[in-house]
Amino acid sequence: MKVLGLMSGTSMDGVDVALLDVAKAPDRPASPSWELLAFKTHPFASAERERILEVLSSGGVREVALLHTHLGDLFAEAILSVLEEEGLSPEAISAIGSHGQTAWHEPPVGEERGTSFQIGCPATLAERTGTGVVSDFRSRDLAAGGHGAPLVPWADRVFFSSPAASRAIQNLGGMANVTWLPREGDPSPILAFDTGPGVALLDGSAEMATHGKLTFDEDGKLAESGTVLAPVLDRLLTHPFFCQVPPRSTGRE
Repeated sequence: MKVLGLMSGTSMDGVDVALLDVAKAPDRPASPSWELLAFKTHPFASAERERILEVLSSGGVREVALLHTHLGDLFAEAILSVLEEEGLSPEAISAIGSHGQTAWHEPPVGEERGTSFQIGCPATLAERTGTGVVSDFRSRDLAAGGHGAPLVPWADRVFFSSPAASRAIQNLGGMANVTWLPREGDPSPILAFDTGPGVALLDGSAEMATHGKLTFDEDGKLAESGTVLAPVLDRLLTHPFFCQVPPRSTGRE
């Protein structure tokens, strides 16, 4: 079946749309075969990005609600654009998975539950595409006492487990995370946790370094031309987050 995945990360630079063909693998029933048919990033215009950042940092309930609906429309346009480019109708898609835009992420502390809230109206996606939409991925894990983040360990296990060796998969998103996968068939539990800030911090640094001319460091050119300031790095690594024993998660907050 063909499925669409939709993601707008904490870097807030746009919405990613991935179109996959997924099938059962007769020899490995726990790990379906898959093929990436199309991938496209629809960048947010600078005004859109500024609106998202402003609303999520200081907006009231009304502003957040309006942005929720507005992002639903933006996400739907991104989906329909990819389908048009691929010559597919929405009816050819079995399901859409939409993570949404994280509005707030607060990890649990001790016995106190955490929370993670994503916006980007999934009902709008369903209405405009006529396709079933799966969303609100983090809530059940949080309800069970987890962090709701990182989100990818289950998919990592399904798609990237290997019968030959264990693997560690590092994701450099807005927040960076790692998934350790035991060798396929090994009953050891998966371990996954946030390793720290990623692209969100890099984007902010690029914008500051160029006085707003760049919103991200394309191809890492700025970083490649620089030199590591060891005292600054050492100071950053004294942040209490890096001393936390997993499971752990973090966000812009």
